[in-house]
Amino acid sequence: MKKLLYGTTALATAGLLFGAAGEAKAADRLELGVHGYMQQWMVLNDIGLTNVEDGAGKHPFDWAAVDQKHNSEVCFTGSYKYDNQVTIGVDVQLEANTSGDQIDESYLWISTEGFGKVIIGDENNAAYLMQVTAPTGGLSHNQGVLTSLPNQGFVIAPQGFAFDDTTMGGTLLRFDDNDSGKFTYISPRFAGFQIGASYWPNFEAGGDNNNSIQRVAGATGPGTTGNINGAALGINYKEKFGDVGVEASLGGMYGDTPPVAGSNDLFAGSAGLLLTFGGFEVGGSYTQAQGDRSATQQYDGYSYDVGVAYTTGPYKVGLAYQRGKNEGNPDNSSEQHADYLILSGTYTMGPGVRIIAGLYAADLDGEDGAAAANQVKEFSAIGGGAGITLSF
Repeated sequence: MKKLLYGTTALATAGLLFGAAGEAKAADRLELGVHGYMQQWMVLNDIGLTNVEDGAGKHPFDWAAVDQKHNSEVCFTGSYKYDNQVTIGVDVQLEANTSGDQIDESYLWISTEGFGKVIIGDENNAAYLMQVTAPTGGLSHNQGVLTSLPNQGFVIAPQGFAFDDTTMGGTLLRFDDNDSGKFTYISPRFAGFQIGASYWPNFEAGGDNNNSIQRVAGATGPGTTGNINGAALGINYKEKFGDVGVEASLGGMYGDTPPVAGSNDLFAGSAGLLLTFGGFEVGGSYTQAQGDRSATQQYDGYSYDVGVAYTTGPYKVGLAYQRGKNEGNPDNSSEQHADYLILSGTYTMGPGVRIIAGLYAADLDGEDGAAAANQVKEFSAIGGGAGITLSF
């Protein structure tokens, strides 16, 4: 019976993709809606910068004690459920500020209640989507999170840092897979468990549509990273035992590194656990990676985070810590590291409106030796930020 059901679903899906079932009537066609978000921040910083090993030399450029940051997207989404119980939808995300990656995620998805969900296009990989990380009060340490310190430009990256493309950016399994064009499957949840898998031919920046039968590997960067034939597998568990909620994840990621970029393939794995009781959340995650990102940079390193948060009514407060280490340049025996400690809170003013504020301490250290011109070797700061985030 299951084989018959899956076969029927597959045929129905194929019919939608290739037009075998004919076009839907105009009145029944998928219609797009508009939603998105806007974030506006005020940042206060007391920053220390050095560009030599002993810390004696100060970097010549100035830094802003008070800064304004913003991040916004307009998303075009829609879905339609057909008579055969197959739902098909699209999601296109447009950066509302000028960006080198003007179109962020852009993908099509197909789902049925019994079969799960298939995602085709520029979206995060399955292991990333299913990851569990440390709770926060609203201001995050994990790069790739909309309210993170690196993502909002609260910190200055030392020379050689790659943030979310290495373990310097947190525990999320990204590693140059910035919404690459891919195929992803997410299963239905059964007895608390859900699995997902992804494959993508080329590591690239989302929305760039750089996949090609002829792949050119070499320098790192959007569409040119040395890694190809990416794959990811994720397992997520979510269940409640009395008043205690449990959420856990395991994930792995692989990338084939051609000789021009190095000799070691990318392997990365992660684990996360979150416990909830009443308004309390306690949890953390750990990620480890190895492999060559390019001829002059490695993925080798680890990152972990721990956090606790409490929510009551419209208020949430949390404390989180993250540490990351990375080998960096294989010709340099020293290591890079990044440490964040963040105390933050959120007030939900109304539907889609949040006020987030927090204090942070950050210490980012590059490798031995002096930094190049207009670069820094070390960044340390104590600061704070307050912002309004609108979802529409």
